[in-house]
Amino acid sequence: MVDDNILHKIRQLFAMADHETANEHEAAIALEKAQELLLRHNLTRASVATTPEAQTGPSVGQVKVHEDVGYSWRKRLLYVIAKNNLCSTVGMPYEKSSTLFGTQENVRSVLEMYYWVSEQLERLAHDEFKAYKRRGGREKGQTFNAGFFSGAISTINTRLTKPLEEFRYGSGRDLVLASHKALAVAVKTIFPHTTMSRSRTTMGDGFYHGKEAGNNIRFGKSAALTGGHKALGSGR
Repeated sequence: MVDDNILHKIRQLFAMADHETANEHEAAIALEKAQELLLRHNLTRASVATTPEAQTGPSVGQVKVHEDVGYSWRKRLLYVIAKNNLCSTVGMPYEKSSTLFGTQENVRSVLEMYYWVSEQLERLAHDEFKAYKRRGGREKGQTFNAGFFSGAISTINTRLTKPLEEFRYGSGRDLVLASHKALAVAVKTIFPHTTMSRSRTTMGDGFYHGKEAGNNIRFGKSAALTGGHKALGSGR
C-alpha cells in the first residue's frame, strides 16, 4: 500500500506541470519528478488520479500518428519514446504514419513527450546547422540533418532506457511483463503480419552534433494536445 503522502506529492507535481502559469522549465522539472515517483512506487498516472473516470478505461488502445514531413526520424523518435514508456508502435511508411499502442495514460504521456521533444529537435537541428556552416562545415543540409536526428535520438534512447531498466529489474518487473504481453496481443490482432525493420544510422558531422544535442533535450510536457491526438481508439 502506497503512503497517502506519496500519492499527494505525485498529484501536486502533475498539477504543477499542468498549471497554466508554469513556464517550460518548471513544468519539465515537475513532470520528470512525478514520473520518477511513479516508477519508484510501481504506479501509473491513472492509479493516482482522483476521479473515477480517470482510473478506468481500455487496457490497451491505439492511436494513429501521421507525419507528412520528416517521417523517417519522427517514426524512430516515436518508437523510442513509446518502448520506454510501456507502449509499442507499428510504422506504415506507405502512408507516412505509425500506430501507437498502449494504455490510455501511457499513450497520452508518450504523445505529450513526442510532440514536445520533436519540436525541440527541429529547432536544435536548424540552429546547429547554421552554426556548423558558419564554422566552415562541409556537409549539406539534408545529410547533416539526417545524421543529427539519428544521433540525437540515439542519446534520447539511452537516457530513457536507464530508468525503465531499473524499474524492470526492481519493483516493476510484473507490470512490465504484463504490459509487454498485452501489447503483443493487441499488435498481433491488428497487424498479424508485421515484420521488423532496421533504421539506417547516418554517420558524419551531423550525427555527432546530434549525439551531443540529445543530452540537452527536456522531456517535460509541452502545450496541450489537440483533441484528435488525445483519444484512444476503440480499445482494440
